[in-house]
Amino acid sequence: MHKSKIKIAKIVILSIALFLIAFNIASAAPSWWPIVPCGTSVNPEPCNPCEIFHLGRNIIDFVLLGLMPPVAAGLFIWGGFLILMGGPKPDLFAKGKQIFTTTFYGVLIILGSWLITNTILMSVAQDSIEITKADGTTETVNIVTDWNKFKCTYTGTAPTEPESDTLTISPDTLPDVVINHYYSQRLSVSGGQGPYSWPIEGSTTENLPSGFTFDEGEIRGTATENDLGPYEFTVKVEDSTTPTKLSATKEYLLRVLSTAQSITITTTSLPDGAINTAYPTFTLQANGGITPYSWVLQGGVLPVGLKMSNAGVITGTPTAAGTATLVIKVEDGSSPKLSATKTFTLKIGTTTACDGQSLAQKYGVPYPRKNAPELDTLISCVNSKLSRMIDQNQIYTYERTNDLCNYTRGERVCGSCAHKVRSCHYGGSNGAQGALGVDFNAKAPYTETQLNTELQKLETTCNFGYIEFGTDHTHISSQGCSGN
Repeated sequence: MHKSKIKIAKIVILSIALFLIAFNIASAAPSWWPIVPCGTSVNPEPCNPCEIFHLGRNIIDFVLLGLMPPVAAGLFIWGGFLILMGGPKPDLFAKGKQIFTTTFYGVLIILGSWLITNTILMSVAQDSIEITKADGTTETVNIVTDWNKFKCTYTGTAPTEPESDTLTISPDTLPDVVINHYYSQRLSVSGGQGPYSWPIEGSTTENLPSGFTFDEGEIRGTATENDLGPYEFTVKVEDSTTPTKLSATKEYLLRVLSTAQSITITTTSLPDGAINTAYPTFTLQANGGITPYSWVLQGGVLPVGLKMSNAGVITGTPTAAGTATLVIKVEDGSSPKLSATKTFTLKIGTTTACDGQSLAQKYGVPYPRKNAPELDTLISCVNSKLSRMIDQNQIYTYERTNDLCNYTRGERVCGSCAHKVRSCHYGGSNGAQGALGVDFNAKAPYTETQLNTELQKLETTCNFGYIEFGTDHTHISSQGCSGN
């Protein structure tokens, strides 16, 4: 009879303990249940590295909050019951006392370990830190009291929208290679989402002449007599669009010649000028032959105040109006030299027409204004990394206060300009490709200092030519213009 009562008591106490465990789990579920925080039917969100910490925290909370209290309560009840039922049976009294004592020390050890760990961390931790949560907002966590509430935030790569759904590789054709002369030609990409990569898979760049390499979009090397002939090969480029990258391929023909066969002047016209106004610095262009090129004025006379350098750069400030007919000759660096000539007309007017299209034609800049392709690539690269910190409505590449300055490249011929002459915002020293500089502004709650710190880390990744911190923005220029 006595044993039957004990058996019934065991069942009752075990049932109570199980009920307490289930009740505790149900009541505390929002904080740590399910124990596995991801990739389950309850929580199908995909796992990331932070979930390792979440899993560990859930296990600790489960043991301390979900498992230990009801188990300890059940054991205390069982131990106490055996002590009360011991009476004339010393063995039951001793067993109950042992269960009671062991449970007490077990609870003491678990809570003591927690307190010791807490004390150690409190003694060495700083007072507080500022963390960035997944939604981009910040929160100050008091480490001394909340060390066990550390949060882990994993920022995955958010899907990005490409600027266009196709990639275009330029140029369409490659200049010829002349043996025993170093050759370098960089390919450019437009469209999609930068930065771009050039995978080996899908390309046939191994068909290039011996001694030539293809690295990150650049073909370079020096050919010898054994390399004479045509070489057909394919290049492939991929962008950074997520989750599915865009890609494109292009077939090229590269000819290796014993001597340069021809040279041509590719400049089609010279920009007009105005008296007593600095002429837009203009560089003549040629194709073919072997660089460097040498330029000379073979016929005609430049307007007074202008000059042309051996490198084909026309500069100066004209002091008289009129029209000059010029015959310009270019020679290459081969032996014997190849040459070409072309006739140009250069007009110097008495006034400057202050309209964008006329100014763009005069100063040799795009109309309407635009960003150079390399600047668009830089901006795309930065946005793919830091879009959450950047105010997308305050990304400035052009002159805002006086739009005409974008077409005069900063020359004060139609009013004052915000940037210096030949600023990267105006296209730098050449200007023909468009703007080469951009100003980024921080988006709340981030500060300009915080944004600048993160931008500094991308200098190599996104191919900055120059970066400068202002009080209310960060200026960055592409590699084609290393300045402000």
